[in-house]
Amino acid sequence: MTSDYATAASFDKNGYCVFVTTRDTVVVFGATTNSFKELYRWKVKDSGTHSLIKGICMSPKGSVFALRSRGGKGGERILMFANSCKDGKPTIVFKDAVNTDTLFDDCAFSNDGEHLVAAMFGRAKGVLLLWTADQNFLADTLEGPNMEMTCMAYHPTRR
Repeated sequence: MTSDYATAASFDKNGYCVFVTTRDTVVVFGATTNSFKELYRWKVKDSGTHSLIKGICMSPKGSVFALRSRGGKGGERILMFANSCKDGKPTIVFKDAVNTDTLFDDCAFSNDGEHLVAAMFGRAKGVLLLWTADQNFLADTLEGPNMEMTCMAYHPTRR
């Protein structure tokens, strides 16, 4: 890791590991041992340039995580979805081909880990995008009023 600053951090499901993101890197530390475990560098496939990781969220099952990112020469907004138990490489990359100029403000997994929702604000409206987490399938798009959503979470008991 270079002199980059941390852009986001999150514990895994059990609190044994801390995932810290920098500009283009995910660093995994052992929370109980205070030791370095893994280092993953992220590149956007299409452009070959490094991405700018803006946030991270962990699946309730603890086996996957999602990264909010802006990457590439065109600056597209991307959600990368990776398996935290295997190699940390992105297995699914969610992209919005229509609106690429607005970053995702936040993302969250459903309580069962089957859906991923991302919020964005731009062009005088708020939008929620809902994907199935195991496939690159956009299940629904919800448009709302002219209000920015900077943080979100699913209800702890409802689905």
